[in-house]
Amino acid sequence: MAGWKAYDRSLDSPLKTLFLVFILWKLLLLLIAVLSPGPGYDTSTVILLRSSLTSSEHGVSTAESLIARLTIKLLRWDAIYFAKIAERGYLHEQEWAFGWGFTRLVSFIAQSKLAHTTLSGAPLIVTIWAGVTIAHVSHLLSVFVLHHLISCILPEPSRKRTAFLTATLHILSPASLFLSAPYGESLFSLLNFLGMLFYVKSVRSHPRTPSTTKDLYRVCGGILFGLATTVRSNGLLSGTIFAYDLIVLLTRPPRWAALRNLVVTTVAGIAVAAGFIVPQWIAWETYCVQPNTVASQRPWCSYWPSSIYAWVQDEYWDLGFLRYWTPSNAPLFLLAAPMLYVLISTALAAPSFVTSPPAADYRDFQPLEGQQIGALQNSTSRETAATNTFARHCLRRLAVPQLVLAVLAFTNFHVQIVNRIASGYPVWYLGIAVMLDDAQSSYQSGRLVSVGKSLQQRQTSEVENRVGVPTSRDAKPKQGLEDRIVGNEKGMSRKAEWTVRAMIMGIKLKLRSIREGFDDRPTMGAAQKLFEALNFTQAL
Repeated sequence: MAGWKAYDRSLDSPLKTLFLVFILWKLLLLLIAVLSPGPGYDTSTVILLRSSLTSSEHGVSTAESLIARLTIKLLRWDAIYFAKIAERGYLHEQEWAFGWGFTRLVSFIAQSKLAHTTLSGAPLIVTIWAGVTIAHVSHLLSVFVLHHLISCILPEPSRKRTAFLTATLHILSPASLFLSAPYGESLFSLLNFLGMLFYVKSVRSHPRTPSTTKDLYRVCGGILFGLATTVRSNGLLSGTIFAYDLIVLLTRPPRWAALRNLVVTTVAGIAVAAGFIVPQWIAWETYCVQPNTVASQRPWCSYWPSSIYAWVQDEYWDLGFLRYWTPSNAPLFLLAAPMLYVLISTALAAPSFVTSPPAADYRDFQPLEGQQIGALQNSTSRETAATNTFARHCLRRLAVPQLVLAVLAFTNFHVQIVNRIASGYPVWYLGIAVMLDDAQSSYQSGRLVSVGKSLQQRQTSEVENRVGVPTSRDAKPKQGLEDRIVGNEKGMSRKAEWTVRAMIMGIKLKLRSIREGFDDRPTMGAAQKLFEALNFTQAL
């Protein structure tokens, strides 16, 4: 229990605690990287940096040796492409598969006066550490943005706990060292979370917020999604949030407010598409317009639409529908399977992360007093319903890009990269955080509920809310004989459980009327004893 108290104290200043967790986790990862043996099977990094790193033969300090070793460890695989492109620009056609926005930002930082005053070494080394710096700063900021995003979506009372857990999980992301290396994942997470935050603010209906402000929030969200798309092409999937809204708006009667939302949402969607189109246009100008003859143009220049990204992914990386489904890649699908399961299951269950309290609890049912407190209950219920509706509205839409990403990763992508590209999507972090929060609440209340069953129970609660069966996440009913008889551990559904509870309540009310309405003392005595027995079973 002392651990839970320390955890609760950390919620008093969540951003400071998140910063401390971030620093400790990054130090651990970098220490593991430094201590890992050898250059590995891929010697491209050593060959590339052979002339850039200080030779270790002539009195190099320990600090310089550690920095050189860490540089080699962080510059692997795609990071080599990112660093070289940022250093000298796009030279080869296949390099256009790597995010134009990220490489341009790294190049800008590396060539700035600040970089040259704080970093020393060959231009490539400065570029590498500019990318590492951007990755760390972006990751930290994305943690804070994610915490604020979840705080804006979720209602009380679990807002603080769940938002903190969600942000902590982003620190401990399976992307791991990719969020520290010169990769685009950290910057993509920051921009994508910011875009979602602005979208949520555009949906949030505060009476004092002008309509123009909400429209501006939505357009800014689209611009941020567009910037995220320049970093990673899967940022284009965030446009499905606006596509979802457009479909809903087109099904509504034509009104001025709906027309205005339609125009604003369309502009935001165009901003997302621009993040993909602009780099393609730059490449088209380079390869299709500047060559003097048609013969010197690349084949994709004659395609419609002309996309160097689609051509490179097909020609050089062999991406396409089911192309990765080969026996030799089966281990990679097994490696990605846990993340694919988490992405799909949490996306489908996203609305159930917010559970509505029941209109009335069966233990508090008092027919004679219902009219006196009805007005207060109605006011509170309306406010709670509005908050929960807003949260579900947002979660449904934020889950769509994540679901599409999982499906495309399974059918079209090199499936193993899903473990790192999933780092920029908040719903699966939130889903795990909600399950952990449920497990904590169950532990504190003395009812051990496995994390695995938490999501299933919440999905059941969501269905029950729609059909009017009362259930509550925060209610802690006394566990006694009645609960053991009608509890979930006996295999009964929640709807059947509450049906039996209602029957017991009806019997109690009937016995009360018998006890109070008859003068026959034997009948009164029997009713009194049965009434007390039912009360006793609830008090166990």
